[in-house]
Amino acid sequence: MRRLTEAHRRAEERLARLEEAQIRSEERLARLEEAQIRSEERLARLEEAQIRSEERLARLEEAQIRSEERLARLEEAVLELARAQRTMQDDFGRRLELFQRNQDRFAQVVGATAEARMVPTVKRWLESRGLVVLDPILAWSLDGLTEFDGVTRAQGPQGVVWVLVSAEVRLQPGDVYDLANTLRRVEVRRRLEEEGVEAPVWPVVFGLTAERRVVQAAKELGVGLLLESQGEVVPPRPLEALAP
Repeated sequence: MRRLTEAHRRAEERLARLEEAQIRSEERLARLEEAQIRSEERLARLEEAQIRSEERLARLEEAQIRSEERLARLEEAVLELARAQRTMQDDFGRRLELFQRNQDRFAQVVGATAEARMVPTVKRWLESRGLVVLDPILAWSLDGLTEFDGVTRAQGPQGVVWVLVSAEVRLQPGDVYDLANTLRRVEVRRRLEEEGVEAPVWPVVFGLTAERRVVQAAKELGVGLLLESQGEVVPPRPLEALAP
């Protein structure tokens, strides 16, 4: 009887241990199930994040395509602008060249007009001074050294004078200085002597009109100032010698 009781006790103990092991197994299983649930939740979140990443990547690819298309259109616009600029430059160059030719022709016409109107004015002026014009009033070019718009000789009571004239439509002080400086150059004086010009020489500037400072410049430099409508404004101061 004792042996049976002992066996029953041991069986009960084994059963209790098995029940405890079963409880622990169920607890482990519950933890594993919870971990699995958390893993599946994390996996779901990762899948959602992956989907969002793929959507963002798709949007970026679309944006890149649009950017490349805009860049292509911009490059084409730049090329078109460059072609238009070249065309405009070519057209501007042609227009500028045409304008320059017109300006040159205009300057020639105006210059010729001033020179043509200078001739009778100088002739009348010399005659009003009691001089006799000996030579035609002609333009002289001294082999590239300089040019005079009118050169002539005139006979007066004191002898023969040479008159050298620079003509402009509208006289500026610089025109007076240019003539005075030209006649100071040794090579110009020597070339005039070679052409037979002798002192005294009257330097004269002629104009249809003149800027007001021209009068003072002419007085200071001894250059005669002759205007078409007014005649002599400043008398010339003769150069008494050409040789340096």
